[in-house]
Amino acid sequence: MSVPTQRLGSDRGETLVELLIAIAILGVAGVAILAGMAFSVQASTINRNQAGGGAYLRSAAEAIQKKVDGAGAYSSCGSAVATYTSAASSVISATDVSNGYDIKVLGPVQSWVRVGGVPQWSSCDTNGVQRIKLQLTTPGDATHGSVETMYVVLRQPCDAAGATPCA
Repeated sequence: MSVPTQRLGSDRGETLVELLIAIAILGVAGVAILAGMAFSVQASTINRNQAGGGAYLRSAAEAIQKKVDGAGAYSSCGSAVATYTSAASSVISATDVSNGYDIKVLGPVQSWVRVGGVPQWSSCDTNGVQRIKLQLTTPGDATHGSVETMYVVLRQPCDAAGATPCA
């Protein structure tokens, strides 16, 4: 006489192939998440460098104008690049978050003059308006760093003795 047996559930388990496929899918998903996080960190670094660079350029332009205002006149054409670079570099400190930023004044300094009745930027002159070109290099390699450039137009203070713009 046979006794009826009742099956409570399947004895079938997960196969090795199913397990390997599940692990592969989880691995691909993990790599995608880590790559997204790495991209986010790189984008954040680039954005921080560019934002900081813009702020340092504006601060350098203000420091140069303050130097001109304090002296009461433009720097002489021969020493203008060195003098303005020194003033611009005063906003960069090697001990704070600006470590790695490099700022310089690219020569030559130009002046707004009339040549043959046509106003244009020409060689440096201590009368009129001067224009300088600032360049800031942010920290990082070719991928993460950046180079920002800004033209700064300086005005001579009106209270300076013999200042042509005020005459």
